[in-house]
Amino acid sequence: MFIRALSAAIGVTALFLTWHFYAVDGLVAVCALATLIGCFEFSMMVEKKSSVIRLLFVCITFAFYLVFCFFSQSFITFMSLFITLVAYFILCINYSIETRISKLTSWTTGALYCGGFTGVVTLGLIEFGGAFFVSLLLLSFITDTCAYLGGRVCGRTPLAPQISPKKTVEGSIIGLIGGSSVGFWYLSTLSHHSPVWVVIVTCLAASLFSQVGDLFESTLKRFSGVKDSGKILPGHGGVLDRIDGLLFASPVVYLWMQSFT
Repeated sequence: MFIRALSAAIGVTALFLTWHFYAVDGLVAVCALATLIGCFEFSMMVEKKSSVIRLLFVCITFAFYLVFCFFSQSFITFMSLFITLVAYFILCINYSIETRISKLTSWTTGALYCGGFTGVVTLGLIEFGGAFFVSLLLLSFITDTCAYLGGRVCGRTPLAPQISPKKTVEGSIIGLIGGSSVGFWYLSTLSHHSPVWVVIVTCLAASLFSQVGDLFESTLKRFSGVKDSGKILPGHGGVLDRIDGLLFASPVVYLWMQSFT
C-alpha cells in the first residue's frame, strides 16, 4: 500500500514538473514514451516466444500511433492498419487458420489499445493542453483511488470474480461517485455554456469507462497468464496497469472538450 501510494505520488509529481518546465510538448513526449513502453508490454503478453515478432508488433502499433496523432484521424487510417495486419497474418505467416484469426484479433486489439487510445490522449493534449491533462488525471485516478479504498472498507459483493476477484460492486459505486463528483467540479470550471446535465453525463461516463478499462486490462492479463503488464512502476506493475482507466476515459473527455470548450 505504502509503495503503491509513494510510486503514484512520485509519478504525478514528475508529470506536473514536466508540464511546468516543458509545457504541453513535454506531456506529449511523455505520452509518446508511455505508448512505446505500452506497446512492448502488450507484445510481451501476446507474443511470448519470438522477440522478432514482438518487435514487429511494436513497430506496426507505434507507426499507427504516429500516423493517427500527427497526420490523419480519419477512418481510412484504421482501415489501413487492419489491412496491414490482415496481409501479414494471411500472406506472410505459416499458422493454422484458427491461430491466424486469433492472432489477428489480439494484434488488432493491441494496436487500437496501445496506439489508438494513447493517440486520443496525445491529440487531447495538443488541442486542449493542460485542461485535458488535469481532467483525465482527476476522473481516472480519483475513480481508481475511491474504488480501491471503498472496496477495502465497504466491499462485499464481487464485481467480476473471474476477471478481478478483489473488485467489488460497492467499491465500483464509490469510485463512480467520487471520480464523477471531482470531475464535475473541475469540468464545470472549464465551460460555462455546457448544460449541467451534459457535464454530469460526461463525468459519469468517463468514470464508468475508466473502470471498464481497468477490467479490460485485467482480462488481458488473465488471458496471458501474467500478474502485471510490466514491472517498471513499483506497486503498480507496468505502464498499461497504471493508465488503463485513463485510456478508456480519454475519448469521453475529448468529445466533451471538442464540443463545449
